[in-house]
Amino acid sequence: MANKPANTVPDDLSNILSAGFIELVPFNVAIIDREHKIVYANENFGNYFGDWEGKYCFQAYKKSDVQCMNCQSDYSFQSGKVLVSNETGYDKQGRSCQYVNHYSPIKDKNGKIAYQLMMSTNIIYSELLQKEYSLLFEKAACYITIIDRNFRIVRANQKFRDTFGNIEGKHCYEVYKKKKTPCHICLAVDTFEDGLEHSSTEVGLSVDGQETHYVVTTTPLSLSKDGVSLVLQMAIDVTEIYKLETQLERDQEFFHSLLQHTSDGVVILDQRNKVNFMNKPAQLLLNWKGKKKPNYNTLKDMFPADFFEQPDKDGIITDKQMTTLRNHTGDEIPVRFKAFEIKYKDKKTNKIAFISDLRVQKKDEEKMLGAEREEVIAETLAGISHTVKNLLMGLEGGMYMLESGIKNGDKNRLNQGWEVLDKNMKKTTSLVNGFIDYTKGRKAELKPVNPVELTESICEYHQQAADKYGIKLSFDASPFVKKAMLDPDGIETCLTNLISNALDSVMLSGKKDGKVTVRVYDNANNLTFEVSDNGIGISKEVRGKVFTTFFTTKGGKGPGLGLLTIRKIANEHGGNVEFDSSEGKGSVFRIIIPAQKG
Repeated sequence: MANKPANTVPDDLSNILSAGFIELVPFNVAIIDREHKIVYANENFGNYFGDWEGKYCFQAYKKSDVQCMNCQSDYSFQSGKVLVSNETGYDKQGRSCQYVNHYSPIKDKNGKIAYQLMMSTNIIYSELLQKEYSLLFEKAACYITIIDRNFRIVRANQKFRDTFGNIEGKHCYEVYKKKKTPCHICLAVDTFEDGLEHSSTEVGLSVDGQETHYVVTTTPLSLSKDGVSLVLQMAIDVTEIYKLETQLERDQEFFHSLLQHTSDGVVILDQRNKVNFMNKPAQLLLNWKGKKKPNYNTLKDMFPADFFEQPDKDGIITDKQMTTLRNHTGDEIPVRFKAFEIKYKDKKTNKIAFISDLRVQKKDEEKMLGAEREEVIAETLAGISHTVKNLLMGLEGGMYMLESGIKNGDKNRLNQGWEVLDKNMKKTTSLVNGFIDYTKGRKAELKPVNPVELTESICEYHQQAADKYGIKLSFDASPFVKKAMLDPDGIETCLTNLISNALDSVMLSGKKDGKVTVRVYDNANNLTFEVSDNGIGISKEVRGKVFTTFFTTKGGKGPGLGLLTIRKIANEHGGNVEFDSSEGKGSVFRIIIPAQKG
């Protein structure tokens, strides 16, 4: 019997082996000739059964030198049919093994069966593999079904049954869609017809009638002479994702509508400082009529400089109760301006500005202040006759004492008359000056001022008066106070009035440990001037009259216009005045002004 060398590939097999697929299949593959000599085997075969070169199949498979009695390869050579049989042999370590062997005849150029392809796989491994696939099928996190050409569900996994219910004897459209007829557009039909994979997004009904959204893919599973006989359908449930997307769309529409219909102007910049949203109020406020949104450089010409600074730790860029911006036509507009930065996972995302138009409010405030001044003037004119009458009576009394002193040569009488005249003249001057200060409608002349230096100089001016009466006047300033846009004359008038009132209150109390404290601090973008004392305080009944005409805390020593003037000046700065007081314990007055950084 002449044999070819085992490592030489016969010409008749060169085309088969040149494709290289034998090395790729996950089985033990060997090719034998009609004499049962192994002419070729793949790497898997050598790894499992050991060295095969120059050996017969029974030597490699069975580790025997005698041909098998019931050799299936002989039957396959004779019949030309593919045969399958369970075999027992030995692996390369000499261990007994069971395997399934497939015998497939290979014809030569003349059409005669010259060789046989033998593919084997370990039975134990196959069973384990089958169990693994079955477990994977049942426990998969997606819906898996197998349907036949009549659209009946042959098999379905646990997740599908739990969601869509009983499948026994039912069609896929009955179970998925709860319909009685096939779907108008069906992926399975396409796969049955062309044998290709198809995907789409579908909506079905769960066993409890809930709408279920899923992405389904169909792929051919089994082929017959008539084409695809079974189709595998795999579907991933995306119901929660669909709900989230729907809710996100609704939220986006809600917030977009909210931002469009709010009375405030809203401008949003992206990470590249490009305007990606500007609502209608902002367009009207900025007088922006172009179809394109303003660019970064244009915003720099219009928005306050603070908008382009770095935010604080809370993401706040700026929050000004009152400032100005310049619209597209160059007009300065009083606004409330708040801007902040939104961060996601510590990454900068968007910069948002909310802008409130204060033009109407400003006009209303001016009207209110004007009306208030007119009311004060009217009230003063109505009551001034009484005040002037008292002053005139005091002046007449002083003149009488002065004249009688001169006439009688009474020096003491002369001095008493002069003191009465002097006292009443000072009251008259104070009344007139206070009235003029309050009624004049001048605008605050704002300029960059150091609040600390201004307040400290005013305290120094009153230090001598405080020392004279044994009152401790102290000054305290926060180290974080910066320059601000203020009317220095107006602030000086306010603080002079408050400090003077505080000193008078302490003197009237008669306390030996009298003290007045003046503070300046910057808190939450508000500049605050505070004057506190431990004087007589203000009773509960009187507190409501503090900002009314002719109210005085000086026991009749002042005209009662000081606090009204202070409130007017604070309003001119866009701020207000607050106070706390307890009778017998003292008072605290605060002038709170939105900081206009200089």
